[in-house]
Amino acid sequence: MLTSKQKQRDDFLNETSVIAGGVVLDRAFVTGSCDILIKGIVNGDIDLDGNVEIGAEGQVNGNITCKNCVISGCARGDVSCSGDLEIRQYGELRGNISVASLSIEKGGCFAGSCNQAKTQPQAQSQAPPQASQKITPVILKEGRITEKNAIG
Repeated sequence: MLTSKQKQRDDFLNETSVIAGGVVLDRAFVTGSCDILIKGIVNGDIDLDGNVEIGAEGQVNGNITCKNCVISGCARGDVSCSGDLEIRQYGELRGNISVASLSIEKGGCFAGSCNQAKTQPQAQSQAPPQASQKITPVILKEGRITEKNAIG
């Protein structure tokens, strides 16, 4: 059963997407589908379908799972992003990461291992020729492409 303090904290996170400076969430588990901006301290894991931004004065001590993440403050824990992870000029990340793309500005700090997922190539606009289609071979002769008689 949730205490009134825990319920107030959960209501706060459902109503807004900012954890203000001076606020400390201890032994927290932040979850949901919103975007969140952290200006305070979160001691615990964050699991969001949205984006996470840790402001310059923000700090997260726990694992982060989200769509995109921007770190201007400090994060200690593993980070898993289905999209982009950006560590800004004074941002610091200490932990392992699994991301689609990674960007670290000059002055940003990253200590850990990185697993960058391959992006899927876009589907070609033309389908490959079917076996029943007739393919006309061409030859390159003196820098010009000329059609060769179809092989029968």
